[in-house]
Amino acid sequence: MRALARADPTAHDEGLAHALVALGADLAGAGRLPEAIDTMAESVAVRRGLSREIPAAHSAELSQSLANLALLLLDANRPAQALPAAAEAVLLLKRHHAEAPELHRADLGRCLSILAVCLDATGRRPERLAAAVDAIRQYEAACKTEPELTPHRGPSSPRSKPTPPPV
Repeated sequence: MRALARADPTAHDEGLAHALVALGADLAGAGRLPEAIDTMAESVAVRRGLSREIPAAHSAELSQSLANLALLLLDANRPAQALPAAAEAVLLLKRHHAEAPELHRADLGRCLSILAVCLDATGRRPERLAAAVDAIRQYEAACKTEPELTPHRGPSSPRSKPTPPPV
């Protein structure tokens, strides 16, 4: 896939990014955390390039890769590196949320939850509380408009494994 993306990025970068997210999740699940982090960081780089070209089409996916990278970095006990990734994910989703709140509430809640964990792990507890409260508000609003978001079918918890791309 990487060779295809190098040969024709326009045609294959999106597929490469999805494949990298899935591979990163699989590597994490297999206990290969350093490789998972490198793979997820590569997905961030690919999605960052896509987002520069067409922000409206790709920045939400970039935010998910950043959130997944933050989770992996937290699992590797690297909260100082996880924090900027989580903060950027929230910033990107807040922009989307401002344009279409009903489409991004659950994802924003997930990213805010991850940010809250990062803030807590770096000793920034007052900011953590604000992020956690905002996450709860987003989840509550999402559940009102999307009743199918139950505790068993809702967004991933902040310490869950990275989210693979939809099939």
